Amino acid sequence: MNLPAWFPFSQRRERAPEEKRAEERIPGAGPITGRDLGELSCLVRPFAQDPFYRLRPPFSPEAAQLSLELADMAYTLDLDPWTEAGWDDFSILIDDSLQSGMTERRAFVNNLKLMRARMALKERNPLSQVLSALRQREKSDTIKAVCMMHPLPDGKYLLAIGFMGTGSRFYDWFSNLRFTTEEGFHRGFYQLCDSFEENAEEIVFPATAEALGLEKLTLGQVLLEMKSLSSRFRLWMAGHSQGGAVMQVYTHRLMHDWGVLGQNIVGYGFASPTVATGRLVYDPAAYPLIHILNRDDLVPRMGALLHLGMCAEYPSNDALREAAYDPLPEEPDEEAAALLATFRERMTDTPSILMQITALLQCLAEEKGEEGINDLMNRPWAIPLVDRVLTHAGDRAMDLVD
Repeated sequence: MNLPAWFPFSQRRERAPEEKRAEERIPGAGPITGRDLGELSCLVRPFAQDPFYRLRPPFSPEAAQLSLELADMAYTLDLDPWTEAGWDDFSILIDDSLQSGMTERRAFVNNLKLMRARMALKERNPLSQVLSALRQREKSDTIKAVCMMHPLPDGKYLLAIGFMGTGSRFYDWFSNLRFTTEEGFHRGFYQLCDSFEENAEEIVFPATAEALGLEKLTLGQVLLEMKSLSSRFRLWMAGHSQGGAVMQVYTHRLMHDWGVLGQNIVGYGFASPTVATGRLVYDPAAYPLIHILNRDDLVPRMGALLHLGMCAEYPSNDALREAAYDPLPEEPDEEAAALLATFRERMTDTPSILMQITALLQCLAEEKGEEGINDLMNRPWAIPLVDRVLTHAGDRAMDLVD
């Protein structure tokens, strides 16, 4: 599925707290799109048949924009616009630290829990960083997610889960690089999903439980009820990059292990990597997920082999490139770009990308003339990765191939 060039998405960027305070903000509106975070009808529309007779959630630009806000909030942990829009029962999981049951009525306790979550996200203690990195040797546990609940008409509720992408801590990258597989999925993303799923009985929704006359309501209880079409709950998920990958594995678990009906789920991913080998997935496109991908971006082609759900690509343009990338030191070489496009289009998944990199290194290793290598080394390359590859020319390139 292709998206038109005018599709309204922007790159997520970090904003300083003082910049946020200086902005004129409409209560309950998303800080990126300005969309009302409490207008949720676009997320609970009835499923429709696609051309291949699958029941799928209808694509909605409004739902995609709301999902972009949710994916961004998983990074910033800025809950204020969401509470203003009627969301409640927040839970934040950072690694093995869960802050759950944050309701609007307990502002002081909420602030303490939110402070702990933000401190865990920006861990700066050198000893803690080393210990956390060593812990990743056996299994990835750097999951980062936010859960919350919002009432819907007719006594129903929408559960939202935002999965954060790779964080700023160096060991947050370890899970991305676990390219081997586990149960037919990328091992790193699979293990992050494990870490989230283990908290199903600890993530609680006290305000929703009170409204329903229940003594306690956990994520596990909500998921069990979603096995029925008459469920009072619907699930909406979003994630960027690594977060979009975890969302896919979690959706598979929900549908195949928990028995949650696909009609009770909708999810949007942004720059989501591939996650599945296809060994245990009969029809990848049947999952109720949509992935928004930039056609220039190679990251969504990495991970494993397959996306779960449908992919919607939008073309890049000069304005987006200028906003998202560092400026080039010289005018781009259009002829070289056209030549390289042939190779880029063949990079569709992890094996094909590794194959292209291997071929490049072999070409460098077999270059007989020192003059040709030196000429390449002296060029002002805009991409640091190219600089690093060229420093391994000749025998060193062959070492990398080996």
